[in-house]
Amino acid sequence: LAFFAGGQAILPSFAKCPYEVMYQVPWFEGTGPGFCPPDYWNPVSLVPGLVIFAASYALRRYASENRLVVGTKSLGTAKVERGEVVSETTLAEFGDVEDWSVLPVGLRVKTRSGGSVFVPPLWNVKDVEALLEERIG
Repeated sequence: LAFFAGGQAILPSFAKCPYEVMYQVPWFEGTGPGFCPPDYWNPVSLVPGLVIFAASYALRRYASENRLVVGTKSLGTAKVERGEVVSETTLAEFGDVEDWSVLPVGLRVKTRSGGSVFVPPLWNVKDVEALLEERIG
């Protein structure tokens, strides 16, 4: 979705020129506006789209390399490379959890020792809620 939004932000900067100088891709067989030659491109208007592209790439990369692990005794994350778990980090022991909630922006866990953990929502919310309810109560 973010990648699509980035494309929508970039496309107008390629189509702001006089109709006479626009060109169409070879396989297009219709009529209407096309793309402008590079002389008419506006680099400043490309910046928002490029920022959105970069953010969506970074989010996709983070999501593919990090997994939320709801174990039998603790909540943690696992770093994954080429389908193999490289390292695991414990975020909170279930015995130390004071409160937890799933928010629209992620999972928030408060511990009795005064700490707080936040995990972005890059997992199946219903499954995580069911597992946490079963393990923590």
